[in-house]
Amino acid sequence: MSKPIKAQSEVSREWLASNEALVTAARPSWADAERVYLDYSYGEVESVVFVRQISEVTIEQWFTLAAGALTALDVPRVCLTGDDSEEASFTPERSARVAVSLLAAAMALGAAATLGELRAAAVDAGLSTGSVYAAMLGSF
Repeated sequence: MSKPIKAQSEVSREWLASNEALVTAARPSWADAERVYLDYSYGEVESVVFVRQISEVTIEQWFTLAAGALTALDVPRVCLTGDDSEEASFTPERSARVAVSLLAAAMALGAAATLGELRAAAVDAGLSTGSVYAAMLGSF
């Protein structure tokens, strides 16, 4: 899919205004009402993208427009925030922010990690589960 065009142009604002009921009915409950993007093909709206920014990540879900209806193309996707040229290589500080942002995005979509998964990740990293829990609780 091509990169969506932010719904800031006059044409996009007009399309969104004239299709407000359609867009509102399709908008997922987690989506930001102010962050709706349109994807055009040959000058016509082909897709509507609903977005929510959560710190270091963005949740987005694409809907296709066909026969006057919006249909979800896939489940919501969680994406790292940054430009397309940015490598997925982070400082320790940003790694912590990304991890927390990913967890918050998953929770906003109704999914959560278990303590068992956290424990297994700690062991994989060579850490004691106690030190991971203490670091998490110490930041409150």
